[in-house]
Amino acid sequence: MGIGVLVFRLKTDKGAITHDERDKLIEKNAHLAGFGVVYLLVILVSFIPLGIAPEAKIPTKWFPGLLIGAVFCQGYAQSLAILIQYGWRGKDGEK
Repeated sequence: MGIGVLVFRLKTDKGAITHDERDKLIEKNAHLAGFGVVYLLVILVSFIPLGIAPEAKIPTKWFPGLLIGAVFCQGYAQSLAILIQYGWRGKDGEK
């Protein structure tokens, strides 16, 4: 296994900059925002039915839809967080 990794290891060009610290921080913050939105969605979907009808139960056929909704919410939140952090306005403050 180790030999295969050494043989196929690609060396990057040391002169080219691929990421800087700001990019890594923005990516980390975007991931945190995405997971935060997913946790909020799951909590709301779990507890709102208890407030509306305490005897109600969530049918198991809705769980795949919850997962798909969580994936879309996470992607949207990450994209929005990246846009906000990089600044989606132009240099003059224009959109």
